[in-house]
Amino acid sequence: MANLPDLKVPKKIKKRQLRIYNKNLDIHPLDSYFDVSKKLIHIEFPVHDKEIKLKGLYFYNLGFMQILAIHICHNKFETISDKEKKFMAVIEDFGEDNLDVQGKINFNELNELHICVINNETWDFDQLLLLPTKGILRPNEAGGGGVIVEGP
Repeated sequence: MANLPDLKVPKKIKKRQLRIYNKNLDIHPLDSYFDVSKKLIHIEFPVHDKEIKLKGLYFYNLGFMQILAIHICHNKFETISDKEKKFMAVIEDFGEDNLDVQGKINFNELNELHICVINNETWDFDQLLLLPTKGILRPNEAGGGGVIVEGP
């Protein structure tokens, strides 16, 4: 298991962010990016309240596409993407030692990174991936995400 960075909800959402984010858990390249020279990733996404916990960060290199799955949980067993956007959740500058990696992560060859934010309280993401006989993944909510590029 990787050493998870902190997920913080330090600030209220700004007016600019209210305009560019369609819903909670969305990712936008103005606020989220990766830094090739430092080999770090920075992620921000809107949430309804501060009761969010980071459960895991999973990187998948499929050859034609690289995916970062962010597993969060909200303590109330409810969906949050359709609620009012009030705060920005931040996972600041994390790298390969903070990820569970499937395949090879090579920041020098990374052109874009597809992000999927998954909100689920009841199951362990990594365990379900190891046990495909358990059935199809059906999280409480998996509608957030987006694509990020090199920045800032």
